[in-house]
Amino acid sequence: MWRETINALDRKDPLFWKGNFHWFIISTLHLVAAYVVANSIPIFSQLNGLIGAVLSPFLSFVIPVTLLFKSGLTPTRLDVVCSVVYVLAVGGYAFGAGTYASIVSLPVWKSKFGRPTPST
Repeated sequence: MWRETINALDRKDPLFWKGNFHWFIISTLHLVAAYVVANSIPIFSQLNGLIGAVLSPFLSFVIPVTLLFKSGLTPTRLDVVCSVVYVLAVGGYAFGAGTYASIVSLPVWKSKFGRPTPST
């Protein structure tokens, strides 16, 4: 947006404080936008849990094993077997159980498939 202050990183640069102010404006606008989005979605907490349950096992289990194999090191047969079992067993369980628990905690699921609430 402001090309003249993009590289003003030294305090002695005359555009340094102007660049800091621009950065402050951008950061504040992002903060306000995130606050509005987070508070405008009524099930944001449950949705956040669902996204975490779907993506965390992949990021925590699949990517490290993939990076190990792509690192150029020659894995032993035991490394391969343990890595595959680790990804399938632990990662699969974390994905399945976490995703199921997150879906069941959604208010939409509770209203359609949950127990009826007793009327008072």
